[in-house]
Amino acid sequence: MLVKKPDPRPPLNALLVDYWDAQLGVGLTSGAVSTWTGQKLGVVATAPGSQYEPYAPDVAFRRKPSLQTVESGALQLRNDNTGAAMAAAGSRPYTISAWHWIGAPIASLKTILMIGNIAAGGSNQFGHYVGVTNDVITCSYNGATAAATISGVGTKNHITEFWADGTNLNVRDNGVLAATASAVTLTSAGISWRDGSHPGNRAAVFHALFSAKPSDAYIAQLVNWIRERYL
Repeated sequence: MLVKKPDPRPPLNALLVDYWDAQLGVGLTSGAVSTWTGQKLGVVATAPGSQYEPYAPDVAFRRKPSLQTVESGALQLRNDNTGAAMAAAGSRPYTISAWHWIGAPIASLKTILMIGNIAAGGSNQFGHYVGVTNDVITCSYNGATAAATISGVGTKNHITEFWADGTNLNVRDNGVLAATASAVTLTSAGISWRDGSHPGNRAAVFHALFSAKPSDAYIAQLVNWIRERYL
């Protein structure tokens, strides 16, 4: 019996701003990733200088290539203050990422994803980020004025979500939810995004940004698509 392959693109949603998939829109230089282009809005993240992210088959993701960062260098793909605005001032965006550690988690901060108002040159005036320090996922808005955390990340695959709902900051990792009271919103238009920002052994295959949290039914559909495609 033939098994239907998952659609190469995720289920669409009116709130979807842009998404980055490791099998689509990847530009290579000497076999490593120098650009990564979003598949809806078309936002391009670019490697700084020659700090290209390794790109190789990943046994954790059905041997499909993933974008990898290494502990020896602060490799990152980024789009800082260029291109179309990605999140309006006063909004509460939602993000979802599929990733895992390569080897053991590291003690120092490793950012999985940043969305926000990141100044050209790299100052951390960001609006929305997902980071990991000492095996703890931390998600914050507006320069870490508040954070929701989940401990015990481990080396398994992760589907990590983050959103604010006007009452709490929420982080959900592989279905486990943590929340902390905070009604913050983005204080300025978010026009930047980064895949990673610090050295660390991390691999990623998917990020998506939504202007607000979609319905639970849609999120379940999207998570199922990610699992069918990569896990």
